[in-house]
Amino acid sequence: VAVTSGSGSVTFDKTVPTLSSVSIASNNSTTTLAKVADVVTLTFTASETIATPVVTFQSGGAAIADTSITYTNTSGTTWTAAYTADGADTDGSVTYSIAFSDLASNAGVAVTSGSGSVTFDGSAPTLSSVSIASNNSTTTLAKVADVVTLTFTASETIATPVVTFQSGGAAIADTSITYTNTSGTTWTAAYTADGADTDGSVTYSVAFTDSTGNAGVAVTSGSGSVTFDKTAPTVSYVTGAENNGLFKEDDIVNISARFSETVTVSGAVPYLTLSVGSSYDVGYSSGSGTQYLNFVYTVQSGHTSADLDYVATSSLNLNGATITDAAGNTAILTLASPGATNSLGSTKNYVIDTTAPTVAITGNQGASGSTTAASSITLSIDVSETPTGLTASDLTYTSAGSGSGSFGSLTATGSSPEYTIVFTPASNDTYTFAMAGDVFTDAVGNNNTAASDFVWEYDNSVPTLSSVSIASNNSTTT
Repeated sequence: VAVTSGSGSVTFDKTVPTLSSVSIASNNSTTTLAKVADVVTLTFTASETIATPVVTFQSGGAAIADTSITYTNTSGTTWTAAYTADGADTDGSVTYSIAFSDLASNAGVAVTSGSGSVTFDGSAPTLSSVSIASNNSTTTLAKVADVVTLTFTASETIATPVVTFQSGGAAIADTSITYTNTSGTTWTAAYTADGADTDGSVTYSVAFTDSTGNAGVAVTSGSGSVTFDKTAPTVSYVTGAENNGLFKEDDIVNISARFSETVTVSGAVPYLTLSVGSSYDVGYSSGSGTQYLNFVYTVQSGHTSADLDYVATSSLNLNGATITDAAGNTAILTLASPGATNSLGSTKNYVIDTTAPTVAITGNQGASGSTTAASSITLSIDVSETPTGLTASDLTYTSAGSGSGSFGSLTATGSSPEYTIVFTPASNDTYTFAMAGDVFTDAVGNNNTAASDFVWEYDNSVPTLSSVSIASNNSTTT
């Protein structure tokens, strides 16, 4: 009798299994990218129950370094195959080939494509063409309110970078840095210099990552430089080029105001107001582009000063000009108080004297116009200041008639009157004594003015009488 049953069973299966819903993704924040240590997962569903599949991954066309692929039958006939990207993997597209068989050992056709994609990027981005500049007219300098811009180009697409700026070694006050992807992989990072920033070199550190998340090595240098300068130049002191001394009319005194740093003059002509018996403005002459601004003072008639100085702390006047440092900071023009340390009067001792010395002639025989019979007259020569070049020959005489006489020596008295000289007449006459102008000078070189004439009449003749008569007022006069 035919037997049709017993223990066991056999099912014939010649159907080749297939895969569907094949997809690949990374656990990177951008699932189509993977960096070192990211996990790449391939997911697929078989048409029937299959044995553990074998997936061969390649990265950039080369075998992956991590061959310890993790296979998981997540549910039913759905599987995942995952590996961890390694630093030894080759940059590029991640490809795969899935070998699989059903439980009857029917081998499916290897699957090499599906949805999704992953590109491995294990290379850190780099920056090039890194440069820094200011929008100041001098791009290597920045003052308050200037914009400092850092420009750089990445080797690949990067996320918005983070730039840390410092000024003078301290954090900048304006942390609202403006980032702009100007074109392609070129970026700028800009901030506005603030009054709270520290003077000094502007430094930076650029932190950046590519789209995959690979961090580049922070960049802290490049071309260009910017120095922040918020400090206004000030006047250190006022001085002169000439040695200490005396100055008369038409003499020249070269005066200089020294600033704390190099300054530039533009727009008009500043002036310095001097105190010379009255206020006198001296125009700026040279020095722009240095620390010294120069003023050429020509002594004028009537000027006088025992110790030349300016009028006040405000005596350096812009007069419509601008005085700035290289960064564009406007100079503070306040001067030291007149006579105080760092003033012109303190640094130099310039005596301004335009007063002509005067001379007066008197005599010991009375006032000018007197008549005496003295055999000589002692004349006193009184000068207003110590003379230079005064000699006896500078005193002259004339006579109303033909009288003559002679002078003795000019004698210095050491007091006022400063000099005496004896005139001895040879005959009776009216004598006029004079001293012309410009015959001697004072210490600074001012010529004297002429003395007023002194007149003396010499008369030693004994008087005689003539036509002596007597009469009465009687009708008979005798």
